[in-house]
Amino acid sequence: MLSEPISKASPHFSPVSPVAFSKRAEKTSNPLADSAEAAYRAVSELLSSSVDASPARSRTKSCVQQSMHDLETAIDRYPPEQIAMSFNGGKDCQVMLILFLAVLHLHPDYLARIRKIPCVYVRSANPFPELEDFIKQCAVTYSLDIQWISLPLKQALQEYLKSIPSIKAMLIGTRRTDPHGEHLTTFSPTDGDFPQFMRICPILDWKLATIWDFLTGANIPYCSLYDKGYTSIGSTTDTKPNPALLAETENGSVSYLRGPELLDDSKERLGRD
Repeated sequence: MLSEPISKASPHFSPVSPVAFSKRAEKTSNPLADSAEAAYRAVSELLSSSVDASPARSRTKSCVQQSMHDLETAIDRYPPEQIAMSFNGGKDCQVMLILFLAVLHLHPDYLARIRKIPCVYVRSANPFPELEDFIKQCAVTYSLDIQWISLPLKQALQEYLKSIPSIKAMLIGTRRTDPHGEHLTTFSPTDGDFPQFMRICPILDWKLATIWDFLTGANIPYCSLYDKGYTSIGSTTDTKPNPALLAETENGSVSYLRGPELLDDSKERLGRD
């Protein structure tokens, strides 16, 4: 369940609920089409707005356009039955999901062949309840067919692909600053002894500041943990609020600023062991 933000110092960072997001589109008999329309409206409003003419917003718009181009390339190469998404409820996956939905809205014939977006969620040994509640909300709001698999990554992917052997490509929310992301390209086949499929990384070159400018600027829902000082979410045993957001109040008590207020990529994973 989404909690209220711990601070309302900046209305720019006030998250919208998944329910409010879904109201951006008229309800039809196709929930996925409704979600795609809502995503397209959110993205279009951000791209067309001239209220914020800052260099940061210009970069965000450029990244959105490039990512949507890459996603259009993906659906041109792979029919619906061959493409899935790795979704863990984190901020990066949320950006990727919204952009993919927006692209689907632009391709109604392709969209009509999908009932729900196939996804895999590889669970950690000790997941955050808040994160998994958000994943459940996303499954309903965005019409996601999510398989929850509690295995190490390689085995989880093997299990998932065994259950849906038609999958040839997977959308992944990896960014270049993530572990193992430095040498990836937007379309990167898996290597080594990993299950063979095409990794599609549409937000590979997004910066942390761009991620947050998109989510907050387009009023996209995100997991409540980010409003409690978390900036990179793993499991409850290896993740804590980011010390770079530690703030001491006048009376000496300690709290954390909200995750969207950290824009430095080099400090993003300081809360991870």
